[in-house]
Amino acid sequence: MSRRIPLVLLGLVILVVASSAGAATRSVDLGQVDLSTTEGVAAYLSSKGLTGKGFVVQRGPLNYAGPKCPGRTWNCTKKTKVVQVASGKHGKNRADCDGSLTQTTTAGTTTIRCIVVQSAPSGRNHARCSLEAKDLSPVVIECQITQTNTDGDNVARVHQRVLQRDGADQRATLNAQVTQTNGTGDNESNVKQTIAQRSREVSMANAPTQNQEGRFSGRIAQTSGSGSNDSRLIQNLNQKGTASGGTNIVQRQFGDHFGDVDQTIGSVVGPSIATGKSKPKPPKGSKSKSKSFSRSFARQTEDQRLRGPGQQTQIGPQSCCSTQIGGDQDKTQVRIRQRSHQQASQATAEQSLSLTGTCTTVGDCGIRHRGQNNKDSIRVLQRCVAPEGGTCSLFVPTTCGSEGCVSGGGGEGGSVVTRRRR
Repeated sequence: MSRRIPLVLLGLVILVVASSAGAATRSVDLGQVDLSTTEGVAAYLSSKGLTGKGFVVQRGPLNYAGPKCPGRTWNCTKKTKVVQVASGKHGKNRADCDGSLTQTTTAGTTTIRCIVVQSAPSGRNHARCSLEAKDLSPVVIECQITQTNTDGDNVARVHQRVLQRDGADQRATLNAQVTQTNGTGDNESNVKQTIAQRSREVSMANAPTQNQEGRFSGRIAQTSGSGSNDSRLIQNLNQKGTASGGTNIVQRQFGDHFGDVDQTIGSVVGPSIATGKSKPKPPKGSKSKSKSFSRSFARQTEDQRLRGPGQQTQIGPQSCCSTQIGGDQDKTQVRIRQRSHQQASQATAEQSLSLTGTCTTVGDCGIRHRGQNNKDSIRVLQRCVAPEGGTCSLFVPTTCGSEGCVSGGGGEGGSVVTRRRR
């Protein structure tokens, strides 16, 4: 069956690579690679597990891949397989995954994929992956962005959204992966994933007769020699199922949130991409003036609601997600917010939610939980602050089931504060 849906560059593979023109270069994570030659480009692609077949090579100070060329001064292409080699100290790479396509689907799962790889010696890498699907099930959306730089900025934007309002069987999976490596430059990642499901149908042949599943995976890895790392990860799930008929109806909702954020300051391996010389050490100074730090914010939310006359099941695990090594302790920070709300019309409904927050940091970490089901509700706040020259860790598991809500875990290192409130 053919449907027109707002997809973004279905099956797109954009490879963006930058180097100083005519100079042998070495990226932070690839070793010695000369991107001025065809052989060098092939070696780079091979290191990523790809072949050079079908790729278009762009060379120039300003390279763009996507549907809307920024202007005449840019070297632009709409091809879906492209290698960009930027010349000049301030060369720029830009990739945009957006647009709309007509997609023909057959039995099985539709996968929407965007892959962006960028490497710059001294300039700016900017990648945007905006993927959306409407009324298509089952569907998988994947965004993968890899960026390397020396003293410029790496910027990644990911926006994934699924809207399902038709059918008794609604399934969606969102996967996002951002890997950023830098020398003295900064890394910035912003990932937002949303699944909204609404169903009034109970037409599945076997139990459950109404089914909703939303799965998330967000993996962010940032490394900078003496710059900063900034990550923002948002995962939102909203499920609403309504049924009418006999007591033989079976309604099921399932949500699975996974997040992993790793941030490192000071352990980039290899010399500068731009010059081949060792990276300069960060300047000495007070902590208040330091620009070498990591910050991570993650929020996972889930709202499950069921109304009907039969059997009801709601399941919702969440897990998240941060490790920070190196950088200014005064400015390094983790904030994790996890919330799950389950509501069912049947008193006998099977409900299970779990919120698991973990962190290890050289700065301070705060984890906040809010859980609620038909039986009980709970609020939890734990925070730790690392001692000078050390780290602190938190492990906070919170669950709500048929017997009510409980929370445990604790912290290690530095000062730890725990608050629980029903």
